[in-house]
Amino acid sequence: MSDIVIVGGGTGGHLFPAMSLAQELRDQGINVSLITDRRCEKYLPQDLKIPVKIFHIGSLRSGLWSKFCVAFRVLVATLQSLKLVYKAKCVVGFGGYTSLPPLIAAKILRVPLVLHEQNSVPGKVTKLFAGSAKIIAVNFEDTQIDKKHLDKVFVVGNPIRKTIATTTATASDHLRILVIAGSQGAQKFDELLPEAIKLLVPTQKIKITQQVIDYNKVSEQYAALQQAYPNFEFQISTFFQNMEELYANCDLVIARSGASTIAELVAAAKPAILIPLPTAAQNHQFFNAVSMQNKGACICFEQTNNADQLSDQILRLDKNKLEEMSNNLKKMQKNSRKIFVDLLIKDFYVR
Repeated sequence: MSDIVIVGGGTGGHLFPAMSLAQELRDQGINVSLITDRRCEKYLPQDLKIPVKIFHIGSLRSGLWSKFCVAFRVLVATLQSLKLVYKAKCVVGFGGYTSLPPLIAAKILRVPLVLHEQNSVPGKVTKLFAGSAKIIAVNFEDTQIDKKHLDKVFVVGNPIRKTIATTTATASDHLRILVIAGSQGAQKFDELLPEAIKLLVPTQKIKITQQVIDYNKVSEQYAALQQAYPNFEFQISTFFQNMEELYANCDLVIARSGASTIAELVAAAKPAILIPLPTAAQNHQFFNAVSMQNKGACICFEQTNNADQLSDQILRLDKNKLEEMSNNLKKMQKNSRKIFVDLLIKDFYVR
């Protein structure tokens, strides 16, 4: 049995902070386990050294049969979770449908619930269990939690990998742009970025590192640009493992505005143009980006804008503006892993 059970899945945005917190708890000598789902299994490192349970919940699609299947899997997973959370000091939920079974089981067994809300607009899991939770940990100070639950709210930030903020950078005379497409809506970046970069390379020394969906198509476009403009450099991949190094060696990030990406930008103090995913639940990515823009830490750039507008926006971000945004990001930095762990230890271990 684990003292603390942590659960999150569906997307990397739910799993990565859950995994980061689990690692910090383990480092503190606390018996911890992690629950996620098959969709996130690919993100689990081989050297995790934390017990992991994989559920198959699936995503909720339209149609009666799909809803029945998800409901049945939630029921089965809830029965399995009763054993997993039995006698735990608390269950920490990071969102996604995978969180439902362990949180339901914890509620049945009267095991204390802790919720972590990564976005400015709370997700369905947070709304559903806010009344039952003992603690609601949030990423943003302006997270829209119902007023009747504010006495449970603690601003802890979003736990991320320790190494994001500690990797040493190398010098370059290029404007180094890192493009992080994320797991959803990346096709738009494949279309938008090559067109925008094409407008910049005649007058700017650009190096772009981009996560792509269609490797062959984007590679051909950038190779043609490089042939015409030898000072242009590019590196593309469908998935990057060395994110710490990439953050350290860039001047500007272009990314979606998921909570985990924003937390990493803050830790690395990297200025960004954030392009919210329009189909994100409750438009939470837009509100995340606006929250950051209001702090002078990023530019919110809507997906309906075109390549001309994106290239113009990049040109407006001169060295002084990038430095100003970086300094504003540094003001937001906090050790979220430690803050969250200290909160859990205080509430569930110190009496």
